[in-house]
Order: sequence, then structure tokens, then C-alpha cells
Amino acid sequence: MIYKFRDEYFFLSNFYPVKIEYGGDVYPTAEHAFQAAKCENVKDRQKLRKAKTPVEAKSIGRRVRMKANWDSERVLVMEKLLRIKFENPKMKFLLKKTHEQDLVENNTFHDRFWGVCSCSRHKNSGVNMLGKILMKIREDIKL
Repeated sequence: MIYKFRDEYFFLSNFYPVKIEYGGDVYPTAEHAFQAAKCENVKDRQKLRKAKTPVEAKSIGRRVRMKANWDSERVLVMEKLLRIKFENPKMKFLLKKTHEQDLVENNTFHDRFWGVCSCSRHKNSGVNMLGKILMKIREDIKL
């Protein structure tokens, strides 16, 4: 099991620096693109595209006006962005190298939708949607 998207497995993180072309723009990370995808207006998307770091992009993304239907489309958008990320030959190779291991996006910042929170309050609970999407893409790559 790969339990943390850090160190040798940092490439699984949305913060990993790999260019993502989405909606006619190029973003420095999947996190930048994901945060921009939720924006109602173009100015916010451009601000996100220019964010210096994925942490900054995530912070800006918390303060933008989101599309009305964002909650219903966010998983599909994430999958689309990750498929773009793993079309890159280097990224595809690294994902394939994880073989059949379970991919779990462990965190301590209470994200129990995209990952699994291991803080004392949540005790390793969560949906792990990011890990599930990555495993789905890995399976599709093998076909």
C-alpha cells in the first residue's frame, strides 16, 4: 500500500509539477487546474493559473465564486485532469510502477473526501476519491 503521496510517491500528488493543459490554458500542476476549473469567471481562472505554488492556488480556490454545478462535476473534472497528467510518458511510467498497490492519499488536514484523514479525531477515515481515481486510471493504462 502507498499511504502518502510524498517523497518517492510525490508524483501522485496534485501538487507535483507537471504541466496540465485544460480549457485552453496551461497550468503548472493539477492542483492549479482543478482550482481554476471550479471558477465561475475568467479573471479568477487566470489568477489561479498564475499562482506561484499549488498551496497558493488551493488557498485562492477557497475564495473564488464557484460554478453553480461544481459539486456534481468535481469528481469528473478531477478524473479528466488526472488522465491528462498521466498521458505524460514519464508520469504514466511512474504510475504503472505502483503495480497493484492500493493508493491512499493520507492527510492530517481533515480532507476525508479526496483522501483519508489520520488525525486523532478522524482516525484514518475517508472516501479516498483521489486514490480511487488514480487506481482506475492505472488499471485503464494497463489495458
